[in-house]
Order: sequence, then C-alpha cells, then structure tokens
Amino acid sequence: MTITWPELLGGGAILVADDMTLSRSVIARLLRVPGAPEVVEAGSAESALRQLNDPAGGRFRLLVSDFYMSGLNGLELIRQVRAGTTRAPHDLRVILLTGETDMAVIEVARRLDVDAVLPKPVTQAQLNQAVEQVLSRLRAVGEPLRYVDADMTPLAPLLE
Repeated sequence: MTITWPELLGGGAILVADDMTLSRSVIARLLRVPGAPEVVEAGSAESALRQLNDPAGGRFRLLVSDFYMSGLNGLELIRQVRAGTTRAPHDLRVILLTGETDMAVIEVARRLDVDAVLPKPVTQAQLNQAVEQVLSRLRAVGEPLRYVDADMTPLAPLLE
C-alpha cells in the first residue's frame, strides 16, 4: 500500500504564508486534497509567527512560505522557526516559494535547512511532488542556536 503525503503529516496542519491573497489562496487550495489535514493561511510573516506562537502552534508539520513579503521576508520567518523562537518544532518541514532567481536566496535557504525551494508560479504537480518528497525523506536540522545568527547578508541587495 502506498502512503500519500496527507498520511505522512499524521494529522498535523499546514501553514501557508504569502502576502499576496490570490497566490496564498491558490497554494492553500492546491494543498486541500482529499485526506489532507487543516491548511491555515497567513497573510504575512508576522501573521505566520502569530500562528506558530499560538498555544496550538505545535500542530504544524509543514510551512509553505513565499520569499518576498512586506515586513519580514519568508527566510526571516524560517530563521525564527529554526532558531526555536516559536512553539512549532524547530525542525518543522519547510518549502520556500519564490519568483526570485538570484542564487543568494538559494544560498540562505540552504543555510537555514529549507527542505525545498520551488519557483513561482508553482503547479499542482510540482507542489504535490515537493510535499511528498519533503515529508518522506530523512533529514537532519541543526540545533536552534546554529540559526540564531545565520548570515542573511547575501539577501541585502534583493531587499533594498
């Protein structure tokens, strides 16, 4: 019997963070497949942090975040998760979505142990394949202190 990615979540929830309403709702809709758990939408990184810091923040098993958002960007959000500053597990599975082609995004994503980086716009097939791979493979995430001062300077030219 084949295990589907919703089963791999074990009933945990998915958090989708994107400040573009249409993009966020499309991603959330693509993730709402039969058998999928709760999909929660956040319209900013700050809103996502509120969800992750909620007493029920530990219910999340996957974060799907856009890179470019007003306020904190997606990689800043991920850094906070990895640094253990939220109630979500610091080794939360993470998929970063971006229309940015600059290698600085990939470089910082690797430093933060992002599980997958997908181009925007993303198709249903790409997203399903990435979610399945991210949830099914073994991987190691460093201790939270490793991420507290993670070097984000390569992103500076992109965020000016």
